[in-house]
Amino acid sequence: MTLHLSHLSPQDQRRRQTDSDSIDHTMAKAVASVYGAVSTGSFAWDLLLLLLIGYTAQALWSWRRLSHVPGPFFNSLSSLPLLRVNLSGHSHSNLNELTSRYGSLVRIGPNTVITTYFRHAQRMEALKSPYRKGPWYGTFRFQKGKDHSFCMVDEEKHAALRTKIGPGYSASNLVEEAIDRQLSRLIDLVDRKYLSTNGAYQPMDFAVLSQLLSIDIVGDMCYGKPFGFLDDGKDIYDWVKWNEGFFPIASTAATLPILSKLVQTWPMSELLPKPRDPAGLGRFIKFAQDSIDERFGPGAEARRDMIAMFLKHGANKEEATGEALVQVVAGTDSVAVAIRMTLLYILTAPRVYNMLLAELDGAARTGALTTPIRDAEAKRLPYLQAVIREGLRVFPSLTPLLAKSVPAEGDTVAGHFLPGGTEVGIDGWGILRSQGYWGPDAHAFRPERWLEAGKEQLEDMSECLEILFGYGKYKCLGRGIAIMEINKVLPELLRRYDFTILDPTAPIKKMHSAAFWLMTDFWVTVTPRNGS
Repeated sequence: MTLHLSHLSPQDQRRRQTDSDSIDHTMAKAVASVYGAVSTGSFAWDLLLLLLIGYTAQALWSWRRLSHVPGPFFNSLSSLPLLRVNLSGHSHSNLNELTSRYGSLVRIGPNTVITTYFRHAQRMEALKSPYRKGPWYGTFRFQKGKDHSFCMVDEEKHAALRTKIGPGYSASNLVEEAIDRQLSRLIDLVDRKYLSTNGAYQPMDFAVLSQLLSIDIVGDMCYGKPFGFLDDGKDIYDWVKWNEGFFPIASTAATLPILSKLVQTWPMSELLPKPRDPAGLGRFIKFAQDSIDERFGPGAEARRDMIAMFLKHGANKEEATGEALVQVVAGTDSVAVAIRMTLLYILTAPRVYNMLLAELDGAARTGALTTPIRDAEAKRLPYLQAVIREGLRVFPSLTPLLAKSVPAEGDTVAGHFLPGGTEVGIDGWGILRSQGYWGPDAHAFRPERWLEAGKEQLEDMSECLEILFGYGKYKCLGRGIAIMEINKVLPELLRRYDFTILDPTAPIKKMHSAAFWLMTDFWVTVTPRNGS
């Protein structure tokens, strides 16, 4: 395997707007013709003609400023092709087809490009980078007029908020204890309801169970107590249903600035979650508000959870509520997808499955593993770590553009000059499956690549994989929590149970890419391992 990370040589394609004079001249002639027509035609028709000419001139200017960037012609004229791609539910593969065809920088909209050059993602997100979050982020504001760390585009406010909430994400002991409690509840649920025997057939939808586990872990570590999903393994607040409705709308609206603004404007804003909602995210807004209110006033008891950490380090009630909601939304689906898809890849690769179990069993025999497995113990198992990294690589649990705005002075990306204001998105799926980065078997699930690599190559591979979590000032604060969950949940389940996929021809019935993955019907049977 080879890893090619060299920068493309700069091409002399820096197109200054030297043609602006000719465009201005064309517009002047058009406007003059309209004024001349006013004396002979109706004012309404003249106004319509003037608007049409103005729109055409604007479209021509918009097309021309990025005409040197390769990409489909119709994408350069309108955002509708990108809108169609998002509606299809296959945006990850469709956008990757474009970068595979046109190269490491592709124009996918009138003012939007996408790149597979992960080194540029590092530059855009560096602490002192002049790049800024683009309008894409604003679509993921859950409540009208209320920002959280993900959707906030004001750089100073964003940096200040991260300082307040960062310590909450770093409380590793608090987090691991919460994961242990909820993992124990999941095991109890499986033992009670989903164990199959010769006389009892009890299929389990792991797509649902993995998501319910993640949401109760968030409830425990962030709100101070689980929400109750693992009591009976039911979607008691229609959380899965809300996800399936929200993300396709939000990710699609993010492709068109006008739609992004419309969602946050009355009357559409009335559809956003509210504390009075009986289900969906609105129910969790109420949970967050109640949890915070309980910490103030006479008789209030000290709490030991992430919200308490947010408040302790300077976050106000609104900021703490917003960040609690980020945990509910971003800290559940992404981790659940990573766990279920890595498990799927393990189960369908007998060589990997057998090697991983051999490592786990060997470590248990020597007393290197406790029950439940500790995060520190999992990190000392090289093949487990290779499997987890490879699972994250071969099936990224997020597929968003995460578009940033080019600074006013412009910038050169992959040899192409981009004028200020251009939106640069990231093809994370393409980056993590690129043969240029990962070799000819880039699409294969092969954990050994992480064990075979030399020191420098391994560092490059690790930096490339971090595209999942971002870099610098935009790095995901929950990265450590997500990895800890995977480190503990996967080996604990594999040590206890044998899993059988019900339908190997279609293990997961529905998969929809909408920034986050929406998945349903990953049916398996579960039996105690080794007949125990």
